[in-house]
Amino acid sequence: MLGAAVLVIAPAAGAQTRFAWPARPAPVEQYGRPEECLAAVERSEARAVWGARPDTLSAVAQDRASEPPEVIEIARRCSAHLDADRMPASSRPLYLQLLLIAGRDSTFAAVVDKQVAEARSVDARSTALFSAFDVLLRARPVRIAAAEQLAQRLDALGPEAAESRLYAWFRLAYLARLLGDSALLARAAPRALALGSRVDSANPNLIMKAALSTGVVMLTPPRPLDVLRDSGPDAYVQLIRRKYVAEATKRGVSRDTAENMVENDLLRGAGRPAPPLVGDYWYGRSDTTRPLPARGRVTLLAFVDHRCRVKCYPGYAMLERLHRRFGDALDIVLVAQTFGYFRLRPPPSPSEEAELIRHYFLDELKLPGMLTVSVTPTSQLPAPDRRHVYGETANGRSYHVSPSSTEQETALRLVGPTGTILYAGDVYLQGETDLTNLIAAAIEYQKKTSASSVGDGR
Repeated sequence: MLGAAVLVIAPAAGAQTRFAWPARPAPVEQYGRPEECLAAVERSEARAVWGARPDTLSAVAQDRASEPPEVIEIARRCSAHLDADRMPASSRPLYLQLLLIAGRDSTFAAVVDKQVAEARSVDARSTALFSAFDVLLRARPVRIAAAEQLAQRLDALGPEAAESRLYAWFRLAYLARLLGDSALLARAAPRALALGSRVDSANPNLIMKAALSTGVVMLTPPRPLDVLRDSGPDAYVQLIRRKYVAEATKRGVSRDTAENMVENDLLRGAGRPAPPLVGDYWYGRSDTTRPLPARGRVTLLAFVDHRCRVKCYPGYAMLERLHRRFGDALDIVLVAQTFGYFRLRPPPSPSEEAELIRHYFLDELKLPGMLTVSVTPTSQLPAPDRRHVYGETANGRSYHVSPSSTEQETALRLVGPTGTILYAGDVYLQGETDLTNLIAAAIEYQKKTSASSVGDGR
């Protein structure tokens, strides 16, 4: 689990920053709420991963990796004295998360059993089981066997828990596909698809997610990635649009609803021309006259945010892996904006903040690619509040990325060599393997068209 770490920033010469961790954090035994314990765990994890950076593991290894020993010890000490019976319902999922980090799986199971036994309705039992299921799939290492058992218990609740059951089975199917676990996929995929056909079409997203998680759309002929390699980004987007709509209508969704869902919830801008980036400050860009994203190139835009801190480390590690795999064939552009402050430093000027952002992403984290920083427009609320409120930049508006979203994750936009957006999502929405395959297919098409142009003398 990666969360927001508490950082103390010491002033340094020029734009340099230095991190100083608290030497003696308060004893975790004094914390009385799961929220406080998890904050302590997050600080411990931030310290553990900052130097060793285990987030550079492959996506599969991340799901199977364990928490660092010091993180487990903090979670054990802090969870040992908490009383699940006395905490509010809103804190229970956090407590379950803490138990798994501490390796107290048997206590986790006992707490879940008690919560389900005390639930007075099918809906309450479904909520308790699915909440625990969600925590199991987000744990390190992921508890697949225990999660599958909870999915089976959800099945026993019958039609009233249909949506929770569908969510559970399609997530298991998707995880199985990412991990290459054919046995789990064979168990989960039929359940996800069967439930998808029974869920009320008033919520067609569930149906489509079930189909997508099992690869129904992307892996059946004609395969979209083959079309991308052979015919290019425009043909690729048109094909997946048709396939998504056809899959939804086959499962009982009206055509109008299916088309609206595909455009707004699945494609989210894919298929549209990529607007040129604008920025007040550029770093690592050799040619300032050529618009970016550049036609004839495959470009990955990563909307980064210094406020995200260690929560975004997995996304940053993915950028490093993509750069190692594709090298100069993939342009990576980090898109950032100012907020009038940098971490815990006093508010700098826009140029100073831009330099701090450059130092953080390019010097300290050593992320690949170019960086652009836009100065964020701000306004002030009327009296008596008078807080300064920041707005969106031109890049954020063009690519539909809000400042509130980048504080939690790294938004991604993949642009093909024809200037068409191929993917609009984030690091977690789609598996890294799927995104990697999409980039590889786009680069293959770009190389093929470049060779054809040279052969034709163009």
